[in-house]
Amino acid sequence: MRRFKLSLSAFLLAILLLFAACGCSGISGRFLKRSIFAMNTVIDINSDGITEADLDEAAAKIRSWELIFDFKNPESELYRWNESAGGGKVSPEFYSVVKTGAEIYDLSGRACDITIGALVELWDIPNKGEFVPDESEIKAALALSGFENLKIYESGGEFFVEKTLPELRLSFGGIAKGWALEETVEFIKSCGGKHIMVSFGGNVGVAGGKRDGTPWKIGVRSPRPETDSRETVGCFEITDGYIAVSGDYERFFERDGVRYCHIFDPQTGYPVTGTQSAVVLTESGAVGDALSTALFVMNGRGETPDMILSREPGIFSTAYIIDESGQRLFGDEKHFTKY
Repeated sequence: MRRFKLSLSAFLLAILLLFAACGCSGISGRFLKRSIFAMNTVIDINSDGITEADLDEAAAKIRSWELIFDFKNPESELYRWNESAGGGKVSPEFYSVVKTGAEIYDLSGRACDITIGALVELWDIPNKGEFVPDESEIKAALALSGFENLKIYESGGEFFVEKTLPELRLSFGGIAKGWALEETVEFIKSCGGKHIMVSFGGNVGVAGGKRDGTPWKIGVRSPRPETDSRETVGCFEITDGYIAVSGDYERFFERDGVRYCHIFDPQTGYPVTGTQSAVVLTESGAVGDALSTALFVMNGRGETPDMILSREPGIFSTAYIIDESGQRLFGDEKHFTKY
């Protein structure tokens, strides 16, 4: 069977399932809500204690971040940096994402690598359809990556990301949404927001619990709903924190019985196979987004989330991995109920 699936419908389905699971339809009219489409996903902001003007400002901030991180927009900071020969001075937002990316790169053994922009452009899933590059093309793209080719530093209150390899290109697809999610939650909190839930596609951030004092309930969708009778495979119950999801069902195509998803192993240059979904609960949206990508890749290599915890205890609270062999929970189990 040869099949291609677009990202938008998958993201919309994920949001519908998440919000059905957490019972948002029952929130009273006093609860302000705003939905926008930005950063290639649907974004929902829900909170008590804020005004419509606060939501307008939050939306404007998200739009400004989109103009920093958009991989393909010639007007974006990321695009201009990629096209430059040596990089240079960058915005604080750009610098923050690169610094977090570098930390997770080292911690995960290069399982999450934002320097593989040339590889991402080569495959360009899903825009190139069922295209599989030649091995020589993949090796050439991988040769244009690596944090050893970057110099990241702060000087005099200004921020710099320089490259020694002119062709190196960054891709923030596995981290920027989580960073923006965390910044949005913090902004809503600064406006006096209470009982906050914000979602960026499959990533969710909450603060303060629900109005009735109970934790938020965030459902985890089944990565194979077409063969699984359950729409959700479990539920997180949390008052504060971030849940990030990486799955092979968001953007992919199937060719000759192989599923090629949009998440790549930086060691091989090929899409990860074997992992269906990686979900992680953290205290940081940016870290969570990068970690869910890293854990997705690590599982495909036969590595477990315990390897991350052994290197950096407490960096995540709970991880939930789904693959062809089953479902496994790592870390603190008290926040998660498996269906």
